[in-house]
Amino acid sequence: MSAEEAKRDADTQARAKAFARELRGTRPVLDADRLAQLIAPRATLERQISPEAFLFSVAGILYGREVKGALFAGELMLVYGATRYAAQDLANRGLRATVELLHEEYLTRPQRMDGRPLVAGSASEGGGRRSQPVAPEQELQTMPKLKAVIATEIGGEPWKG
Repeated sequence: MSAEEAKRDADTQARAKAFARELRGTRPVLDADRLAQLIAPRATLERQISPEAFLFSVAGILYGREVKGALFAGELMLVYGATRYAAQDLANRGLRATVELLHEEYLTRPQRMDGRPLVAGSASEGGGRRSQPVAPEQELQTMPKLKAVIATEIGGEPWKG
């Protein structure tokens, strides 16, 4: 990436963050649990901030009510595409992949707990990650697809799912 492209990308990201800050007080904010429970999740175009950069929010049905213009973790999706429709498609595919990863994480949680039963209450009562001391040389377990999603969404690398 050239210095000019890096500067343009940094400016685009700054404008996206500023717009997301404006919306935070007026839009619903979805956490991972609510995003995973969303029925028919889809990306909704909020704004085009450059010829190839588009901002999307989340829409769908949550607890029987329609949700429009929601922010995931207080952020909008910044998607680059040659056209609005290409960016829309990429945003929808990324949103569906995120929801699938959340479902996979929830479904495989019992296996990652080494056979210990899930118990209602705090994480320490259930034997969750917080209750287990982690040695500095140990890493928390991660899902195989998570690294690819992070590299794509944060690192800007092409999808390798």
